[in-house]
Amino acid sequence: MLKKILIIIIYIIALSIIIFAQDIKKYKKEYKEKEIVGYYISNYKNINSFNKVNSVEYIAIIEIPKINLAKLLYDIKNENNNIDKNLEIMKESKMPDINDGNLIVGGHSGSSKYSYFNDLYKLELEDLVYVYYKDVKYTYKVINKYTDNKDGSITIKKSKNKSTLTLFTCKNDDKSNYLVFILELIEKS
Repeated sequence: MLKKILIIIIYIIALSIIIFAQDIKKYKKEYKEKEIVGYYISNYKNINSFNKVNSVEYIAIIEIPKINLAKLLYDIKNENNNIDKNLEIMKESKMPDINDGNLIVGGHSGSSKYSYFNDLYKLELEDLVYVYYKDVKYTYKVINKYTDNKDGSITIKKSKNKSTLTLFTCKNDDKSNYLVFILELIEKS
């Protein structure tokens, strides 16, 4: 009997160590990302040299002050550019430095640890979103908010002669529809 109790205690301790190690690894990754995001937002004019020195794989940062979100964005070909791990830049996107382009970023809403757009519904017309890309801060303003049927594609309602940012996620209260935001570029600095 004592032997069985000892085995159970050892098993519980081993399991606790494994879970703790995973939590530490996750915490370190999140801490490193917050450190990079904080540095980049305050020093965005020097990001190219920062990336080269630190072997960073991301290409941009998106900041949405209204929902207290600042996240790394990865190159379309990078494994971390995946809606199940991060925010995802869609392959149809044009980066902010392309005139009249449309950067399209999707993210999950819900209760998972990757639901970075869970509070996106709080955005309203005129709210600002920032994208930091190639040493430039791009400021976008929300000009349209609508729902679209979740059928594998999204209808993007934008002016062809404007540089835009499209953000989308599932509606929190209706997973059969996307919530879509169209933002127009208003400033580059």
